[in-house]
Amino acid sequence: QLLRINSGATAPEWHTPATVTSDVVKLYHQEITSTAVGQVYIQNFFDDSVYAYYELQIHGLSTSNDSSNSVIYARMMTATNTADTGTNYFSAGTTWTATASSNSGGTSRDIDNSSWGFSRNNIEGGDTNTSASQIKIFNPTSTTFKTYMQSSCYSLHNNADELYGNYQYGHYNTTAAHIGITLYPTGGNLDKGSFTLYGYKK
Repeated sequence: QLLRINSGATAPEWHTPATVTSDVVKLYHQEITSTAVGQVYIQNFFDDSVYAYYELQIHGLSTSNDSSNSVIYARMMTATNTADTGTNYFSAGTTWTATASSNSGGTSRDIDNSSWGFSRNNIEGGDTNTSASQIKIFNPTSTTFKTYMQSSCYSLHNNADELYGNYQYGHYNTTAAHIGITLYPTGGNLDKGSFTLYGYKK
């Protein structure tokens, strides 16, 4: 209880404040530290009756496959530990690359693809040259509306001599209900990373 002056400003009174609630709820957290994994499953946390959208934050992500085609992909999930591999993933985005001497930009797209590729070029192996990403997900459990996503990814390579970025919007082109999202690299494993899923209430 808190002590306050009453409404007539004549005397003090005890007051019990309302319980504090949050419109943003942490639904899931996972750390990859010492044991590499082939994919990450984030599942059974979506509830569209409560949440308007979801945000997955990924920090310190690295892969065991340090090469120019080391890209991270995402798929929605139809059941526990089951990725939706249908060719219904669409996206359009902007990409950029920067070095000490030059920079360049471009566009990216996924049309009738079997996944969303949300990183740009090399996600290398190492504790310092890692990547950070955000993925927002809308309507994942709906069978009335399509699942939409918005993502951004930033990564660095060769001791920050090379910088990569990818920013995109996309959707899953049917009204299938999804219970989660899975992330995996084109080759090798995910050997470091922090994954946190938040739900934003309606």
